[in-house]
Amino acid sequence: MRHGRRAAVLAASVLAMSVPFASRLGAQGIGVNTHSACNSGRNEAVTADPCADGSAVFYNPAALAFQPSVISVGASVIRNSHTFQFDANPSVTFKRGPENPLVPQAWINYRGGEKWAAGIGVWAPFGFTLTWPLDATNPFPGRFTGYNNTVKAIYIQPTVAYQVVPKRLSLGAGLDVVMGTVDIFQRVDLATQAVPGAGGATFNNFGIPFGTDFANAELKGNATAVTGHFAALLKLSDQLSIGARYMMNAKVKFNNGSATFTQVPTNRVLATGNPFSAPAGTPLDALFTSQFTGTGALANQKVVTAIPFPAMALVGVAFKPTPAFELTGDWQWTQWSKWDVFALKFANHPSTDSLFVLNQNTNTFRLGAQWAVMPSLDLRTGWSYSQAAETDVAVSPLLPEAQRDYYSGGLSYHLTKDLAADLFVQHVVQADRRGRVYPLTTRNVTASTVNVGLYTADANIFGANLRYTFGPAR
Repeated sequence: MRHGRRAAVLAASVLAMSVPFASRLGAQGIGVNTHSACNSGRNEAVTADPCADGSAVFYNPAALAFQPSVISVGASVIRNSHTFQFDANPSVTFKRGPENPLVPQAWINYRGGEKWAAGIGVWAPFGFTLTWPLDATNPFPGRFTGYNNTVKAIYIQPTVAYQVVPKRLSLGAGLDVVMGTVDIFQRVDLATQAVPGAGGATFNNFGIPFGTDFANAELKGNATAVTGHFAALLKLSDQLSIGARYMMNAKVKFNNGSATFTQVPTNRVLATGNPFSAPAGTPLDALFTSQFTGTGALANQKVVTAIPFPAMALVGVAFKPTPAFELTGDWQWTQWSKWDVFALKFANHPSTDSLFVLNQNTNTFRLGAQWAVMPSLDLRTGWSYSQAAETDVAVSPLLPEAQRDYYSGGLSYHLTKDLAADLFVQHVVQADRRGRVYPLTTRNVTASTVNVGLYTADANIFGANLRYTFGPAR
């Protein structure tokens, strides 16, 4: 049952270190960028001038040294859905959603003097929530990769910033502490399993059709990792600023994962001359019962893997032609090629399996604008374009991703001198993309051989936060 064990843990291995409360459609890959309603109004094109709500802890830590003391809290809701049209049954469309995962965040910046500041942020920059239908009469064909997937985690980043050149150049750095959990459900297909003593033949070779569920797997785990985040901000003049930030990659060790397997009845019986030399009429399910107990391949057991989070680099520029109007632009590079092949270790098997993810590095381009219409009201808009992190063979029910365009608008209203509210909305346009429903077991495949249907997606994101400015440096 080695293949059954591999199939049952693929979903968890991809997601185990992902982080959370969110949906893939929030940003490129499994990333989520909507951690400030103020910044999201400009589509996160803010590296050279993030909003003064404390979220610079993430968007550009160096900017904290130029911003006032502030505390803010907020959340965004990502309303998203997907459809899948199976080539084998084009008259039926499988749909998930709409789902509305919540992405919370909280920020504090304390300006300790003219030149320095310290801040801390709590937010969720990676992750997703996905539930595909598991209808008994017409179940989703991608259930063998994952059908009910939830990843939750918290990033906590203590940060410091200092003006190296007063009023001109500042540097900032922080530690990202990642705490996450995962809960994945997946079915195992009997047709793909090797028949013992049959020279590598599978149950499909003996008449079992593809799509025969014989096991259900739930995979849970938690992990903690630490990575670094540093940035610079250069104010060339009162009108022009340049910013840059870099988030280091982090190798997260998932040492305490658990896999819980439950047998799913096939209600089939063996025919005469079956490969098990069992009497005709013997229930097929009886042959697998021992695999779900003790040291069986599908008994409850631990799963161990290590997953590297990608490095991320951004450069941005901000230009103010007038004191009331600003234009911003960003370029982002993400090292998604780190998500290539992961090693998987099961407690009930001496060898190590491999998970093939096969992602690629990506670029994202963002433009934003904001206009101070009056002292109490600011308006914002933005656009961005993201390349797909997944290669053509990597598109699956877990990550049916493609290139995306984002369109946003937002506003800030100052309720009092110190208290302000921010709102934003984003519309996400994702290209349709062909993908697969089964996990990969090798990198030596082509899209034409593994992709068996078309994935579509749509999403809208809404968010708000409240911020309070305090202290002398305002």
